Amino acid sequence: MTEHEEFEEWDGAYVLGALSPEDRRRFESHMEDCPRCRAAVAELAGLPGLLGRAAAPPEDFEAMDPVEDRADTTSLFEGTLRRVDAQRSRRRMAWTLTAAAAAVLLAIAIVLVPRIVATDPPDATVALDPAVSTAMTAGLELRSVAWGTKIRIDCDYPASPEWQGQTPPAYVLEITDSAGNTSQAATWNAVVGKEVTVDAATAVRLSDIVTIAVRTTGGTTVLEKDV
Repeated sequence: MTEHEEFEEWDGAYVLGALSPEDRRRFESHMEDCPRCRAAVAELAGLPGLLGRAAAPPEDFEAMDPVEDRADTTSLFEGTLRRVDAQRSRRRMAWTLTAAAAAVLLAIAIVLVPRIVATDPPDATVALDPAVSTAMTAGLELRSVAWGTKIRIDCDYPASPEWQGQTPPAYVLEITDSAGNTSQAATWNAVVGKEVTVDAATAVRLSDIVTIAVRTTGGTTVLEKDV
């Protein structure tokens, strides 16, 4: 139970002076940091005056029918209590609707934001050509960023005798720039019968990339492409 939940039913009793001195001090201390309870007390501030008018006996009190008078007073008091309950219910409903709306907006954001990011088009796409006989294929998406180039690699390893009886090899993505320098952008392991997606990066700017190649860790070029 939160601190607010402990005190949220105390507003009516506080306004009507029904709290003990200790509870009154606790509630006043709580209200210093709780705008909801302060607002609730403000809404009910007029109730003591209303009940005071109900309790004040009229000048011809002795001539009145005591049964009828009690009925009127009881009716007014019950009406006051109903008003307190109704105000409290409206506050609860408002907070519930606010929380529900926030949850819906959060769910929409969680669903839509990844889609927005995912639909950001690449600056270039490259399908690598086989340099040796292989069932492996690879396509790349390249995005130019301030620090270099982001690369997304989609490799497909269809079931093939090429990999039977051996551990699937590890691969290296290498980038060659316009100055003839070669650098490694990513490494990964093949998964036979699956498509593997690898996120890679290089400090080489997209405009300076000349060749992209996939090699085995042993140095054999499997796929490559001049950009």
